[in-house]
This record gives sequence, structure tokens and C-alpha cells, in this order.
Amino acid sequence: MKHVPILLLLSFLVACKPSRPGNILSEKKMENVLVDYHLAQGIAEAQSGNRELNTYQNVQAVFRKHRITEAQFDSSLVFYSIHAEKLSEIYKHVSARVE
Repeated sequence: MKHVPILLLLSFLVACKPSRPGNILSEKKMENVLVDYHLAQGIAEAQSGNRELNTYQNVQAVFRKHRITEAQFDSSLVFYSIHAEKLSEIYKHVSARVE
């Protein structure tokens, strides 16, 4: 019975470790999507015609390319925004690749 408090404490510490839910894109996948996402937005700005429509179409093409939904992207962006240190690391890689 002496070990019960220690086991409870260890269980609590392991349970508190932030983990990525299954519906959230991995850090590498998020990086890849964000690179294409930002390039798609840049291309849309350079295209003639309706910029909003061009942006929408280009971003949808990114989602199709990576076989994800807009909801998955949005949920992942919210998750990584809450875990700012992870998002910062992702954007370091995105920035280096886009440059």
C-alpha cells in the first residue's frame, strides 16, 4: 500500500504529458502543408482575376495534394497554436524552405 501514492503520482505525470490527438497532423506533415499553403497564397496574389477566388482554389488544391480536409488543417493549426513552442519550431522550418 505504500506504493499506491507513488503510482498515482507517476500516473498523473504521464497523463499530463501533452500528446498529439489522432486527428491532428504530425509536425512534419503540418510543415509540408504550411509550405504549400503559403506558396499557394503567394501565387494567388500574383494571379490576375479575383484574388479571393484564386486563394480559395489554390488552398483547396493544397488540401487535395496532401489528402487532408480543411477541418483537419484548422484543427491542427489550433492545436499547434496552443502549443506555441511546437508551432514556432514548425515555422522555423517552413520559413527556411519558403525562402
